[in-house]
Amino acid sequence: MTAISLDQQKVQARQAAKQRRRKAAEENPRAAQAVVQHLQSYLAQESPKCIAGYLPITRELDPQPIMDHWHRRGTITALPVVIAEATPLIFRLYQPGDTLILEKFSTRAPAPNATKVTPDLVLVPMLAFNAAGYRLGYGGGFYDRTIAEYQNTNPKCRFLGLAYADQQHEDVPVGEFDLPLAAIITERGIISTRERA
Repeated sequence: MTAISLDQQKVQARQAAKQRRRKAAEENPRAAQAVVQHLQSYLAQESPKCIAGYLPITRELDPQPIMDHWHRRGTITALPVVIAEATPLIFRLYQPGDTLILEKFSTRAPAPNATKVTPDLVLVPMLAFNAAGYRLGYGGGFYDRTIAEYQNTNPKCRFLGLAYADQQHEDVPVGEFDLPLAAIITERGIISTRERA
């Protein structure tokens, strides 16, 4: 029997993961509100200066309630911006009501004149994750490149996955360039995987 490549494994895993996420989204309509409380607990006495989220596409768990909550507390909020393929993301200032532009991958991002910022906490979308903190993304590698860059330039920044609990699946294909997240926030609580120094 011929072994399939890692890329083929990920393609197959994405199809199954999309179905699981769709079902989880339908069964957990209040998940976005629940994760606000869990993140507050996770951060305890911390007050991040800048939190970067994302605007959901398809059935991703929506981080907007988290961003709104912290924005009201005076935290800077930001969104990721794709500069080019095979490059790390950058983050630009975002506040509710700001004008957004449509990017190549059907994501929306702040306009080019929005201020570039360096977050100390990044919320990361995904299709699936395992207990070790590895995520199955969409195949562009943007977040892995960003995590790798921040390990050198901003090692105290934490990358936290945001997902429905039922997106956890231990058969997530992992390659040499895949990097684990510090923790996963779900509607059921926090799954801690590792912490950066």
